[in-house]
Amino acid sequence: MFKLDCRGMVCPKPVVLTKQALKEHKELIVIVDNITSRDNLQNLAKDKNMHFEVEEKDNLYYCKISKEEIENLSEPKLEYLTDKVPWSVFVKTNKLGHGNDELGKNLMNAFFDALLYFEDHPKTIAFMNAGVYLTLKDSECLKEIKMLNEKGSEILVCGTCLNFFNVKDKLAVGKISNMFSILEAIKGTYIIEP
Repeated sequence: MFKLDCRGMVCPKPVVLTKQALKEHKELIVIVDNITSRDNLQNLAKDKNMHFEVEEKDNLYYCKISKEEIENLSEPKLEYLTDKVPWSVFVKTNKLGHGNDELGKNLMNAFFDALLYFEDHPKTIAFMNAGVYLTLKDSECLKEIKMLNEKGSEILVCGTCLNFFNVKDKLAVGKISNMFSILEAIKGTYIIEP
């Protein structure tokens, strides 16, 4: 049986790597070292209607996932809107959520990293207000945003915001745009705001 060692990895890496491995293997064992990853793998299996078993040993979780479908599921399989219609991402800050700034930056990095693994990438990613900082030369998300751009996502960056923060000369990815053009680009798409 295929084994996937995800020790030391944080969300969403274990789930992303597991989804990729399931494309080639009918069943696998994923080794994780934290409860969050264990629970996320269990949720993945539940969403995909797969068998899930876990064994805890030496502070590690050995999660066995099998593609064989479970019978008599009480909940229907989820169908995601992004599989049916174009979608866009509207980024208005350089941190995800409120509370701890360091955690917010880490979550934003994880968000863009996870976007890379979607089979259907966002049609447009629009950056406004403090979100424009993510498109600059020193951004921790720059590599992922550039990769999304290479995969076909249009990157639009608010020119007014770049001028307000006096960082226009540091722009490293995307096209300088304006409110009207951004609204035109995201019109008719499902919009996600991280």
